[in-house]
Amino acid sequence: MRTFNPEKELKKIQKGNKNKIIFGVIALLIVIAIGSSYALYQIKYNKQIIYTTVEPFYSKDLQIAVYVNGEKKDAFPSKDGEYFYATYECEKNSIITFDEEEWSASLTTNHQDKCNIYFVDNNQIHNFGFTGTEQKFTVSKTGKYKIELWGASGGTTETGAKGGQGAYTTGIIKLNEGETLYVYVGEGGKTTTRLTVAVLDATFNGGGNGKQHTYTNGASGGGATDIRLTKGTNWDDLEGLKSRIMVAAGGGGGFYWTNKGNGSGGFGGGLVGGEGIQLFESISGEDTRIQANAMGGFQTSGGATNDKKSIEYYGKFGIGGNANGNNSTSGSGGGGGYYGGAGGRDQGFSGSAGGGGSSYISGYKGCVAIMESSVEDNIQIKDNCTEETAKSDITCSYHYSNRIFTNTLMIAGNEEMLSPSGETEVGHSGDGYARITYLAPKN
Repeated sequence: MRTFNPEKELKKIQKGNKNKIIFGVIALLIVIAIGSSYALYQIKYNKQIIYTTVEPFYSKDLQIAVYVNGEKKDAFPSKDGEYFYATYECEKNSIITFDEEEWSASLTTNHQDKCNIYFVDNNQIHNFGFTGTEQKFTVSKTGKYKIELWGASGGTTETGAKGGQGAYTTGIIKLNEGETLYVYVGEGGKTTTRLTVAVLDATFNGGGNGKQHTYTNGASGGGATDIRLTKGTNWDDLEGLKSRIMVAAGGGGGFYWTNKGNGSGGFGGGLVGGEGIQLFESISGEDTRIQANAMGGFQTSGGATNDKKSIEYYGKFGIGGNANGNNSTSGSGGGGGYYGGAGGRDQGFSGSAGGGGSSYISGYKGCVAIMESSVEDNIQIKDNCTEETAKSDITCSYHYSNRIFTNTLMIAGNEEMLSPSGETEVGHSGDGYARITYLAPKN
């Protein structure tokens, strides 16, 4: 590998391309590779290596630091299975991609930026599976933490009508020693049984109930997974729901109709939940059937049905809509979320799978926070904020507690994501999951 005198080569480039480098017109590609026990930082310009060092790289334009279990280090830890790559953090919009197999990272930037790369061992990782109740996380040391949430998927039918997959949310937040977060992990939707009349109970943390009948079957929705600052007596207590600072939505339940096929539940959404699929029966004469698809949750309202008449099946703040309650028909539950998806209806000649819930992160552009003064029958959104204005005003997303995440990411349940075990999946299946990882001291 050819290397260069760094001072000499940097001066050459800066002399001829001063404005491009300083103002970021030309992007730099930094490749960070590792041997058995040290890091090799390489800066490339026009595919030519102009600087190499075994120390973290610092210049007036860019700074890169490595943290291992919260301590600043001069090199990556060795690839021996003891440490795991956790995440990265850049002050601006630079992007770091880490290769677990090669144990190397690449950073692309067109900014003067400061970036940190974090590695941890198992002792810094706190995992939360489904338990059916709130779980507490007490902060043992002040610092930066990465929080990851996976929403639960909606239930399937015995015939294979799939529930919508859960969403994924993540971000970095500063926490103080001694404070407590409450973790609510969503329950996966329940599977139906053919030719059985029954109600499938609503699932923990927001999934609506499902309804089975002789020839139609609707599964229950999947619960959301969220982080709260306040717990309640029950998961659906308003004070607890209001205190959520991050939510990963659950998917809607699937729907089956004999001889008509399977309808998939709506996926747990990012800003908006997925729509449940509606099935129709062929009838003679003029077709007067009403479109009543179960819509997904939004940032300021729950999912509705397309006919705008079935308000009893609408999703609500934190709660997915229930299925049709008529004893002679069936439907599917909506997914839980920031706002829940609508429950599916069976109108005699048509029926719908449940809609997916919506997700929320305090600090994610496009999200709309609520007011602390909100009450059960009047959820008030932040002043001067709408779903449209929130697309350009990130402050609309800021929770009233002023607890705000950085380095946020939101992935809907119809997109690729990493599962809690590190495998690639399209949306999350089964019960939800949560993970909190300590990264570094606060400053």
